[in-house]
Amino acid sequence: MPNLPPNSVDLIFADPPFNLSKLYPSGMNDNLKTQEYISWCEKWTDECVRLLKPGGSLFVWNLPKWNSYMASYLNNRLTFRHWISCDIKFSLPIQGRLYPSHYSLLYYCKGEKPTTFKPDRLQMPICPHCCGDLKDYGGYKHKMNPKGINLTDVWLDIPPVRHAKYKKRVGANELSVKLLDRVIATKGVSP
Repeated sequence: MPNLPPNSVDLIFADPPFNLSKLYPSGMNDNLKTQEYISWCEKWTDECVRLLKPGGSLFVWNLPKWNSYMASYLNNRLTFRHWISCDIKFSLPIQGRLYPSHYSLLYYCKGEKPTTFKPDRLQMPICPHCCGDLKDYGGYKHKMNPKGINLTDVWLDIPPVRHAKYKKRVGANELSVKLLDRVIATKGVSP
């Protein structure tokens, strides 16, 4: 990143290691002390801010624990747009605490507003058994946009990629293509 010119990028999607003691083929240390990890994140974040064009967007994918630190840091550098929660649809009992069942996606832009913002519309949910509406929309369904409902900051339709048969890279964590498609489409960039 240091070799790229400033103000040259429209969109950055960051998916850093989560500091969970995982073994990476690169040999990078994924078991840093909290302050070391935060300092490392601040360093690459500063480069992202430098690279973004005015109106450019930064999305940071991480655990809520780490994104709470990142949000505090980014609030002094970029304009906060959204904290998006992505349900990971997987739960195991963990004794003595709540099971973390979502990832967070921070959305920031450089300047007051992004140059483009075109969020998806989602189909109105229907019952899988009777095919009837699940909501009545306050009696105003007839006034709803026929292209669907507005995208919210809670994404329930992004499946995690866990099973090896769906992964393109052996032994690696992968994000759903649907997540990346939505981020790119929201920014108004053609994939």
